[in-house]
Amino acid sequence: MGITMRCLAVGHSNGSLLAGTIADRFGYPAPFQTAAFLALLCAAVLVIFRRRPYSLDHQENRPDPSAFTSLRNSLRAVAEPEMASVVVVALFLNLLHLIGSVFLTLYGLAVGLTLTQIGIIKGLYALCNAITRPLSGFVMTRMGSKSLCHIGLAIQSVFLMLVPLCSNFGPLLTVYILSGFMRAVVVVSNAISLVQDVDQTRLPRGLTSGIYNAADDLGNILGPGAGGLIGAMTGIAGLFVVGPLSAVLLLLVVLQGLRLLPHSPVCDIKSTLEPLPN
Repeated sequence: MGITMRCLAVGHSNGSLLAGTIADRFGYPAPFQTAAFLALLCAAVLVIFRRRPYSLDHQENRPDPSAFTSLRNSLRAVAEPEMASVVVVALFLNLLHLIGSVFLTLYGLAVGLTLTQIGIIKGLYALCNAITRPLSGFVMTRMGSKSLCHIGLAIQSVFLMLVPLCSNFGPLLTVYILSGFMRAVVVVSNAISLVQDVDQTRLPRGLTSGIYNAADDLGNILGPGAGGLIGAMTGIAGLFVVGPLSAVLLLLVVLQGLRLLPHSPVCDIKSTLEPLPN
């Protein structure tokens, strides 16, 4: 899982650079054509190297996807305790990430950093994610994925709260590298929790994957909006204190509430897998 997350980070880190280089050399339509070609190439590779089919026993234990065709039942799946925990972590992880990323430029310019220095900080932050994600798997095996997610989010919030104390390039770069490391750890741990903790005999893989990615997108939407609202009231420096602190406190409240969630009856298909009595 760490290697998989690393590949995603490498793609995000290098995609903009590749697109900009191609656009400068060949014009604006070329990056879109290149992206389309790469997508077709990926599809061809998937066709050539098809995975082995599931065994018959594994297929028999899979839930019926038709049970989740209604919106109501799909929303009940989100309320499953294990699924809800993964969703909450993914949402708050991206919310913190967007607050730290979007408003870094404004803060950097306010304290006198150049655009080149801000670009270096963002680039090394992304590179740190790509390098450390494979190593996160080793850390997860020692601490457990769920505990590591919660602790990692709290530590990342603390690092972001240190930003107003940094007015020079070196300290600010250090804070963002440490924050990037913790983000990488939480990303991998949460992805592993999705696979290990969410019972695949209760929830279809397609549904859980869709919910997980929707939580990522929701965090991407809420991060800049919440950050902008807080920054308008507290200023850019205050944003890096109030935003992460509010996020981690709200996260603790939500996690405590998740402990009270019961398993949804619509997801429980285990009774259909038990043999009939003689």
